[in-house]
Amino acid sequence: MNCLSLNCRGLGNPDAVGGLRNLIRRKAPALVFLCETKLSSSEMRRITSSLEGYCSMEVDSVGRSGGLAFLWRKEFRDIYLSWQLLRYLVEEDHSAWLCIGDFNEILYANEMKGGSRAQWQMNNFREAVDKGLSIGKILRDLNRKRKRLAWLNVNERTVDNVRERKNILGDMTQLLRQEELFWRQRSRALWLKDGDRKTKYFHKKARQRKRKNYISRVVDGRGVVREGGDAIREAAVDYVSTLFGSSRPSQVSELFDGVRGRVSEYMNVHFRAEYRSEEVVEALAQMHPLKAPGPDGMNALFYQTY
Repeated sequence: MNCLSLNCRGLGNPDAVGGLRNLIRRKAPALVFLCETKLSSSEMRRITSSLEGYCSMEVDSVGRSGGLAFLWRKEFRDIYLSWQLLRYLVEEDHSAWLCIGDFNEILYANEMKGGSRAQWQMNNFREAVDKGLSIGKILRDLNRKRKRLAWLNVNERTVDNVRERKNILGDMTQLLRQEELFWRQRSRALWLKDGDRKTKYFHKKARQRKRKNYISRVVDGRGVVREGGDAIREAAVDYVSTLFGSSRPSQVSELFDGVRGRVSEYMNVHFRAEYRSEEVVEALAQMHPLKAPGPDGMNALFYQTY
């Protein structure tokens, strides 16, 4: 995917506009970011609307200073794919990187005034951002400290250098542990203990699990092959609705009259009783510490420890 970012230094000149059109047609970028357009939104929209196959967003200039425009090809409308791309980039490239433009998305509902946003949209965006901030930051910190450690190893062993080297080694131990736990939690490899420093193994396991769980197509109840996210989702909803739906039989009472009850009144009293705090603590202690987190974002390990 190719992108174009350009400081226009003003687009009030017809020659500059023509040069921009020719550049975009020649390079056919998927994304275009323009700054210093020095035009109002309406003026810039007349230019962007003449570029066939692109959607756009414009920001007014202040007088004849500033002004922004962002264009993208129409086939890049599926924002969910953008968050998938961000997650993929974090795992593939551990160097620092920058995302530019308006995400047109929020992390939490209280960031939005008026209207509403679907929870799944916020979850997808938050997952992409969290992953970039977590594993991406860990790997960048590790890379920076490795370079500093290499420099200390080849220079004079002064008191300050020895002290700094000791501190860096301690920091790297913590960062390596965080990296291992990240990949271990994602891989769901439960049979290895926390102390087994096998980060590469966990990384491969996580990738293998992702490939194994990926569904590219399904066959619906009519024998038709369904491909693509929306079609697969629709087929899954139809299947579950049919499986657990009711045909509204007319003789339900007669059917249950012949079924012998297995739950006694004594048992029912216990089943319907309020949960006691001791029971909650006991159940929490039996949970795996690194399984999926609850609604608060914390997994069982936090409550088992603190």
